[in-house]
Amino acid sequence: MSETHTIKQFEEELRLIKEKVLRLGGLVEEGIANSIKALVERDTQLAERTIENDHVVNGLEVEIDELCLKVLALRQPAASDLRLITTAIKIITDLE
Repeated sequence: MSETHTIKQFEEELRLIKEKVLRLGGLVEEGIANSIKALVERDTQLAERTIENDHVVNGLEVEIDELCLKVLALRQPAASDLRLITTAIKIITDLE
């Protein structure tokens, strides 16, 4: 396996982590907005749908965590890449 190939894989993994964290943030934001709307409007159906969709957030959090741990173990990132991964782990825990 060439070094260029390995670097491209690593960059793709970092891009995927960023993409998934942004997606998780969007889902959480949507869930909070729906929760508030359901509460204010006393919309039990919206509240139930919001609760049902929580498994998507939970699953994505686990998926991101596993990807971060895999990258840490296999790529041994340093400097800004390491900070990105550790920050992602902290963020997803708070978002979930």
